[in-house]
Amino acid sequence: MTTIDAAEATRLAGAVRREGHALAAAARRAPDAAIPSCPGWDMTTLLNHLGRVHGWAATAVESRATEAAPFPKRPDAVTVEWFEAGVDHLADVLDAAAATPDAPVWNFMGVTPADAGFWIRRQAVETAIHRWDAQLAAGDPEPIEPALAVAGIDEALLLHLTLAAAALENDVDLGGTVHFHATDTTDTAGDADKGEWTVRLDGRRLVVGRGHEKGDVAARGTASDLLLFLWGRVDQERLEVFGDGTILERWQGHLRIA
Repeated sequence: MTTIDAAEATRLAGAVRREGHALAAAARRAPDAAIPSCPGWDMTTLLNHLGRVHGWAATAVESRATEAAPFPKRPDAVTVEWFEAGVDHLADVLDAAAATPDAPVWNFMGVTPADAGFWIRRQAVETAIHRWDAQLAAGDPEPIEPALAVAGIDEALLLHLTLAAAALENDVDLGGTVHFHATDTTDTAGDADKGEWTVRLDGRRLVVGRGHEKGDVAARGTASDLLLFLWGRVDQERLEVFGDGTILERWQGHLRIA
């Protein structure tokens, strides 16, 4: 995967702080709520999970880890204040690292390049997804900002789904290619649509193309809804689907991100 540049790294580090504090606000509104999009979780479970992930990421990036960083233990008390302190610490660490996103840092997925940019994007996207989860539980989920959602779709298609495809025990016939089209974002130069991807499965290898290309099924929607679909948070009824919708169902059934 291509590393992100310093400008995007700085923007994504800021997104960690923004999304993290929005999640904390939702937790204060609904402290005892169940998380519908994460079955079996409640708000405390969500705060504990993401707060510890934040601490793990901060340690890895700050120490420029060359091997697996230890995962933090559960705190004695999982509170919103504990979570917010971790958000700010992680955001500070990532902001400092944003100037050199290609600095070598171990990552837990074994992807290359193994650099700080991986963690910056990973934490921005994960925090945004879980912010949406918390707001859903509180009854007022807001969409994910388009540029951040595009970064998340890139990550999902180029990393998570690629690894998922490689893990399939047998070759799976998903029935055709899928074209994803985000309707609310364009390239920063303004001369090309940045929000289009076409994906197909070649044996156990996921092949991803950028730009406009016809697929056997096309899924159009906001970048936020496309990302939430890829993460299994919403179903295809949230999208405009053209072509064979059963192909899209197979894709989500086999390759959805939990």
